[in-house]
Amino acid sequence: MSEGRVGERAEPAGQPPFGELQSAVMEELWRRGESSVRDVTDGLAERDLSLAYTTVLTVMVRLARRGFLTRRRVGRADLYTAAVRRDALAAALSREAVDRLLAAHGEAAISAFVDRLREGDARDLARLREILESHEET
Repeated sequence: MSEGRVGERAEPAGQPPFGELQSAVMEELWRRGESSVRDVTDGLAERDLSLAYTTVLTVMVRLARRGFLTRRRVGRADLYTAAVRRDALAAALSREAVDRLLAAHGEAAISAFVDRLREGDARDLARLREILESHEET
């Protein structure tokens, strides 16, 4: 899976790519880097998420099948690595969400986004202005 092309997933549009267990496994791999199933199982247990080895194995195999993890055989063990960076996944998912909102609601979505920024931290609205200005310059 390429880092910026989350849309290539097999999940239905609008569905988050990960459930709770899958998110926990991905977080552990982003934190640890290349790891075995045992390493991930132990790391999750350290964070008070005790799961059976076979449960973690199943989650990791499925994530690998979906292209979110890569697997490398070393001796008798498989080592897994996140195939996509956390920030690249967040950016791609954000683009997908924005595309869906704009397609479904157009200007109303843009207005709601700006209204939400006005209600929140003034720095967020200022950052939006900076981003818009930098895009106008290019």
